[in-house]
Amino acid sequence: MKTNGKLIIFIVAFLTLAANAYAQNPREELKQLVEQLQQSPNDNVLREKIIKLAPTLKPSPVLPTEAERRMARGAAAFKGAVSAADYQDAAKEFEQATLSAPWYGDAYFNLGVAQDKAADYEASLHNLNLALLASSESKDIKALIYEVEYRQEKARPEARAAKQKLMNEALARSLEGAVFTLQIRL
Repeated sequence: MKTNGKLIIFIVAFLTLAANAYAQNPREELKQLVEQLQQSPNDNVLREKIIKLAPTLKPSPVLPTEAERRMARGAAAFKGAVSAADYQDAAKEFEQATLSAPWYGDAYFNLGVAQDKAADYEASLHNLNLALLASSESKDIKALIYEVEYRQEKARPEARAAKQKLMNEALARSLEGAVFTLQIRL
């Protein structure tokens, strides 16, 4: 009987150790989640999971070079922006930074600011809330969220008109230089 008890304890201990050996460490889990997000960039549940997982890692995850590159490009685009389309260009760069480093709160903040400047208030609020998730103590982010909410409420009809104007401008640019023929049948 003593031998059976020891054998059972040994098997349980062995299985526990084996399960722990095969268990994924948090860094590997983060890497896999980032890869999944890059395949499904609109998966906000996955994005939030990554944002919550990253602060638990010690030391913090290293910022990939691609994220740094996209942040610098976005900052350059933002500094030179004079139109909503220019701010949208900056937003595209910051969005790529969030795909390279989905835990990086500054990328969401910059993305939200660029989208705010482009009058894309809904997207701005979404990304500012992700920035807040990454930096929950930031009073500056909270204040900016309130400001964007105010602008969104004030600009509802104007936002639709501005969006339509951008679409019209894009259509005009795409048609520039196009040759049309008119056939009249009698």
